Formats: sequence, C-alpha cells, structure tokens
Amino acid sequence: MKKLIILLASIGTTVYSYSQTFGEHGGGINNTSHSVCLTPQDRLQIKTDVAQNVKMLQDQGKLKVDKKKPIPQFIWPVAQAAGFNYERVWYISNHVDHNPSFPNQLSDYNCGSKTYDTSGGYNHKGIDIGLWPFYWNQFNDGQADIVAAADGTIITKYDGNFDQNCSFNSNQWNAVYLQHADGSKSWYGHMKNGSLTTKGIGATVVAGEYLGKVGSSGNSTGPHLHFEVYDNNSNLIDPFTGSCNTLNTANWWQNPLPYLNPHINATMTHFTAPQFTTCPNQSIINDTNYFMAGDTVFVAGYFSDQISGTTANLAVYDPSNNLHSSWTKTFTNNYTISYWYWYFTNITTPGQWRFEVNYQNQTVDHFFTVGSLTGISTSSTNKIRINNPFTDKLKLSGDLPENATLTLYNITGQEVFKSELSQEINLIKTLKSGNYIAKVSSQNNDILLTPVSYTHLRAHETGRN
Repeated sequence: MKKLIILLASIGTTVYSYSQTFGEHGGGINNTSHSVCLTPQDRLQIKTDVAQNVKMLQDQGKLKVDKKKPIPQFIWPVAQAAGFNYERVWYISNHVDHNPSFPNQLSDYNCGSKTYDTSGGYNHKGIDIGLWPFYWNQFNDGQADIVAAADGTIITKYDGNFDQNCSFNSNQWNAVYLQHADGSKSWYGHMKNGSLTTKGIGATVVAGEYLGKVGSSGNSTGPHLHFEVYDNNSNLIDPFTGSCNTLNTANWWQNPLPYLNPHINATMTHFTAPQFTTCPNQSIINDTNYFMAGDTVFVAGYFSDQISGTTANLAVYDPSNNLHSSWTKTFTNNYTISYWYWYFTNITTPGQWRFEVNYQNQTVDHFFTVGSLTGISTSSTNKIRINNPFTDKLKLSGDLPENATLTLYNITGQEVFKSELSQEINLIKTLKSGNYIAKVSSQNNDILLTPVSYTHLRAHETGRN
C-alpha cells in the first residue's frame, strides 16, 4: 500500500521578466508513509486458496508444470486503455524491500530507498505501480488496464470488494493470480471492483491480455497495481536485477526499465489551472484544446521520475509553425511525479498551435486550436460551462438562465445548430465531428461564447478481451 502527499502545491512566482504575459506554477509529489498491503492472515489465506486451486486444476488435467522451462520474461503489467491519449499512465512508487530489518531499514534492488517497511515488521513484497496524472480521474474513467505480464493460467480470482480506499483498513482486495509454464506465479492486486476479466479459474491468458482495471481495493491509499512474483518453489522474487537484490539474480523482464526512468506522462492545455482534490475525489482538470483569441492559455507538462538538475525544453509554435515562445525549466527537486504549467495571455492568431516539450530525449507535441469569429458578440462569463469535447448529448452546468438558446457555429461563422437551453441537449446526428463555437443567448444578449469540439458518440472502449 502506498500513500502520497503534495510536498509543493504551487509556486506562484511569475518568471522570465521579458514577458508580462507568461507565468509558471507547479509542484511535485513523493511517497511519505505506508502500511501493510496484506496482513499475514490475508497472505496465508491467499496462499491456501492458490494451493487448493492449483491441486484441483492439476487433478482435472487443466494445469501442467514443467520446472525445466525457462522463467517468464515479463512485459509491463499496466497499459493505457484504448480511447485515451496520455503518453504514459503509470509510474513506479515502490519496489520490493530487500532489507529484512525494520523500521525504516530500506533497500530496494538498486540499493536505494524506493520501498518501505513498517514498525510491525512488514517489508514490502511487490512493485507498486501508480497512476499519473489525475489518478482518481483515471480510475473513474477506467483509463489504466492491468494486463498479464506473461502467458499463464488463472489460478485464483477475488472480486466484489470496495475499490476507493484512501487509508489503512481491513478490507480485502480484488485480485487475479496467474501460474506460468515453469510453475512461477504472479499476483495482481488492488483491482477495480467489477473490472476483472470474465475468464474463470483454469482459463489461460496470453501476455498482454486484459486482467482488470487499476483500483484502490484492500489496504490502499490510492489507485495502483501491486505486482508480486514467486518462483516455482514459492520463493518471493524481485523481477528487477541489481546489486542489492538478495532474492534472485535472474532478470524476469523482456525489456528491463532503468532504475530512474524520467518520463513525460502527458502534455495538456487548460482554460484555467487544474485543481487537485483530496482522495477519493476526482481532480478538476479544466482541460480544453480550444480557445478564443486572447484567452489565457495554460500549457502543462506532467512528469514522472523528475530528477534534480535535469532540464526540460519547452516551446509554443503558432499556426505557421513560427516560434512564439521558448523557455527551459531546470528541475531543482527529485519528485516521483510532478506537474508544471505555464500561462500565456498573448496567443491570438487563429488556427492550430503546437506546444512542444522535450525532456530526457523524449519529445511530445500537444496541439490546440485558437478560434476567432467576426460578427458575433464575444462577451462571456464563467458561470456556464459546456463539457468539451462533447458527443451526441451536450451537457451544460452552472447558472443556466431561463428562456435562453444555444447556437453552434462552424469555423466559417455559419450557424449549424440551435436549441432551447437545458442541462442536456440532444444533437442532430448529421452534425459533423469537428470544432465549433457555442453561443448561449438570453433576450438577445450573448452571455457565453466559447470554442468546443464535437465527436460522434461511439462505444466506450473498456479494453476487455
């Protein structure tokens, strides 16, 4: 189980005096306190259930073990679900603890302290893989899939347990347990309730096959996967190799990750700063890819394994691919995960803009559109919000006036849709997917004018196999 704390919530200093239209904010998050993922009683019950099911499947001829077969070569067990577009949805918060002493006697496989123990004598026995950015939003949307790290047979499953835990508790987790051809086993814990594969005990899966969604069931303070591995003699192992791995010397990964793996998890644009809320509430992301000329545009980068002394290079390009602004961000802290955003008030040219982030040999582009229409009033307030992008049901929130109308215009200023204002409006099916301007009017006064994006409704991808 892991716990996170915001160490630096906001840096409010405007930087780079050459421009009064540019400002910077940001912060980082690190692990702080932890407790037992599984009690000794829970762990004993799991091992008892696993042993009983293995014997049952062997007696039925559904499970064969050949200890002469090579150990599995794992792929990464967390993947972004179809239909989402972050660069990466995960980060590593904890490794296996190889120092049997306690408390605060820590050693991960690389002789670092990216692990934990407790005063009661628990040493962390798995790899914790958390979600970033906006982990509770990812949980709610089912954005992160748990997949089989190697071919195997399902030997035990637990489901039906509460999955939004924020503190130490006595709840059981939702989990899937696999046995591989050589007899080794992999555990996948803290899954989202009701998300587990429909395959039953005794069914086979292949590497990369969907097992469930990342959740926060059991002893957990936030959505993450606890990945735990045992060899064919039921000995705990650490899939990573390093000079302080006291459990095994073999590498269990197809493509081993470096110990520190600095990464750009996402680049985004926002109409105002995102708001991070407390567990288990979803953050208010305030994201949009569509702005009116002169709007304040927030560009943001979300990082994992931020390393002190490293530098991110950032730039904004106009629709003609001319450089509008460029700057560097030299990180002064080590953070497991971090967020940094910058805001501009001088982005006015209509068209598609590009925000570019380069960090540790990775370059990510994020595109956003600036619109400008003539002949339409541009008065606006923030009392009404339209979900953006929207599908065939347009939803509004805030102070909705009576006897008002909503009108959509295409990018040439042509009216394409009009309706009485309500909290939910059904759109005509012939409306093409694309970018529009939405105008809310009451008694001939325009009270909201905002760019929006429309996409035809399509089945939500859950990632199940």
